[in-house]
Amino acid sequence: MNQDLFDQIILNNLIAKLGTSAFGYIAANNGVYDTYYTNNEFQNFITEMKINYPVHYSAYAQGKGSELLPGSKNGTPPKMASVASSSRFCYLALRNGAHHIQVNSDVVVEHECPIIGKPNIQPQLDAYSLSGNTYVEVKCHEIFIKSKTKTLGKSYVDYIYGSKYGIGFKLPIDCKPTAEFKIPHKEFGLSDFPTYFDLKQFLCHLLGIACQNKGKGKPATLAYLFFRPKTSDNSLNQELLSVFTKLQAEIISIFTSQAIKDFCKENNIILKAYYEYSEGMEPLTASNTHPLFS
Repeated sequence: MNQDLFDQIILNNLIAKLGTSAFGYIAANNGVYDTYYTNNEFQNFITEMKINYPVHYSAYAQGKGSELLPGSKNGTPPKMASVASSSRFCYLALRNGAHHIQVNSDVVVEHECPIIGKPNIQPQLDAYSLSGNTYVEVKCHEIFIKSKTKTLGKSYVDYIYGSKYGIGFKLPIDCKPTAEFKIPHKEFGLSDFPTYFDLKQFLCHLLGIACQNKGKGKPATLAYLFFRPKTSDNSLNQELLSVFTKLQAEIISIFTSQAIKDFCKENNIILKAYYEYSEGMEPLTASNTHPLFS
C-alpha cells in the first residue's frame, strides 16, 4: 500500500456516489490532477464553508498551511482539493464537534500551540475544543509520506534532554548536542524509526500542549484521528488492515514508552488515537469511530 493507491481507493468510493465528472482539477500549468475535485467542485466547497462555517473558513484562509491556495510549485492544486486531504477530513469530520471524543461545538481549526521560549515556527494542531481542552491532530494519506523528519533543530535540545522553562522530556544523555540532532527514537519505545507515525511532529505538539496547559489544573487531551476508507476489494482491505495494524503498533510503543508516560503525567496530558472507518469522509460519530489507543 502506498499513497497513490490509498488516494485511489478514496476516489473510487467517491466516484460511485458522485460520478467521474466531479474529479480532475486543472491546475495553472494545465496539468490535470485525477485524485482532486474539479475546480468548480472545489469552489463550491469553499463557498459552502464561507456561508455555513465562516470561522473555519477564515482559519483555513489565513492559516500557515495555505490549504485553500494553489501551490506555488508549478501551479499545483490547493491541498484541500485533494480527495485525501487531512484538512478536508478534519473539516468534514469535526466541524460540528464530536462529543464522544470530547470535541464540542466550540471546536476551532488550525490552532497554534506555541512552545515557551522557542523562536520561529510554532506547532499547529488541526483542531482544538476549549471546553473539552482537547487537541486533535488529523491524518489521512500523510501516513504514507516516506520522508518523515528524523531530526530536531538546535532550539529543541534543552526540551528533549532537559526541562526548559519547566517543560521537557529529560532524556539521559552522554554528550549534549550543539546543533541539529537525530531524534533518539529508541528512548520513545522504538527499535526503528516509525514508518507511519510522525514522531517529530508528535514531540513538538506535546511540548506545545504542555506549555499551553501549564497551571490550568485540568487535563488536556491530545487525540489523533486517522482515516481508513472502506473497500469491497478484499485484497486492498487486507493491505489497509496491515497498514493500520503497523500504525497502531507504532502508536502503542510510543505512547506507552516510559519517557512519554512520564512527560504526560507531569504535564497532565491524556493521549488517545482513533480512526474513522467509512467509505468517504463524513462527520465523526460513535458508530464510525474505532480506537487505536485509549
